[in-house]
Amino acid sequence: MKPGMTNWQFDLHLVPRAAQPGDRDPWRARQPAGSWRRDLDALLPRASSWSRQLSIWGTDESHRIDVWEHERRVESILVRIDAREPVERLAPFCQGLGELAQAQGDVVFTSPAGLVVEPTAAALSEAICASAAWRFVHASEAERRMFAEP
Repeated sequence: MKPGMTNWQFDLHLVPRAAQPGDRDPWRARQPAGSWRRDLDALLPRASSWSRQLSIWGTDESHRIDVWEHERRVESILVRIDAREPVERLAPFCQGLGELAQAQGDVVFTSPAGLVVEPTAAALSEAICASAAWRFVHASEAERRMFAEP
């Protein structure tokens, strides 16, 4: 699990398909479509940020999308998914997220573990359900205690 994450969060990065694994500036060769801010505004409410280089949509307590920029150029897009969401609310979020991603052109989602997820609601849902965050949320209390142990 990545530092700063809680057990119920599943992180994905939205990157151009041509980006190399581990690339720290995957948007260097091309930028997202010009409508990306409006598309994010339609998906999640904007939140205040502690940095002028970081734009945030959503909240720490639910879904959240962080966009890091340098001199108005996108450097990274992090999507943090709340696996505690009920399926009936998670499905429309995955649909909106997939549509937002597809509007950016030839992109994929990648996990910190190297998983590549196609930008569709079905692929996102499948990745979420296979994640450690999903297993943690839907585990029994005894299983949760095992997750929490060092």
